[in-house]
Amino acid sequence: MIGFSEMLLEDLDQLSKDEIRESLKIIYASAKNSFTLLDNLLAWSRLETGHMPFIPSRIVLADAVEEVNNILFSMAYRKRIEINNRVSPEILVFADKNMLNTILNNLIMNAIKYTSGGGCINISAEKLKRDTGMDKDYVLISVEDNGVGIEPELLSILFTGAKPMSQPGTEKEQGTGLGLILTREMVEKHGGKLAISSKINEGTKLGVYLPKKTA
Repeated sequence: MIGFSEMLLEDLDQLSKDEIRESLKIIYASAKNSFTLLDNLLAWSRLETGHMPFIPSRIVLADAVEEVNNILFSMAYRKRIEINNRVSPEILVFADKNMLNTILNNLIMNAIKYTSGGGCINISAEKLKRDTGMDKDYVLISVEDNGVGIEPELLSILFTGAKPMSQPGTEKEQGTGLGLILTREMVEKHGGKLAISSKINEGTKLGVYLPKKTA
């Protein structure tokens, strides 16, 4: 960011509009990636040191999804990606509001990253009873895209390893992989779990199991 902004300041009169635009794209991408990394590092540090409050409550999931979608709207709009919130307003989850926002933000942002221009992302949820093999009643939140998919080698260790793993997005967006580690730890903090399935050039489906508050 410093190097490209310095070049713009020094050579602005000699650069073409296309050259300026390309430099600004690099500065923007770098700033966005740095902000996301810093945000995740701070959240992860607070979580690991026990300084992040965990106050679960009943939350209308559809409203939480819509709140995150509004934040990420510009990112999706720039790639002409349609995000469909198909979560029923009747579905409630028992979760910490701030952690739930971080979980949804990371999953939807990753879906945008790996979806090509003109693609779509569908967010849905369903209630699971403990007679389906779960130890309690859960809500399964699904974030599904029709993007490029994830390489099998990366998919096999994405949520199991402690080392951050990532692959470039459809527009060469870079990532650190820390967001998914943070997501996994926050989901586990709720007593839930993550699931993932993906096919190259067909898309990826991320599932989050979160407890449902019983009456």
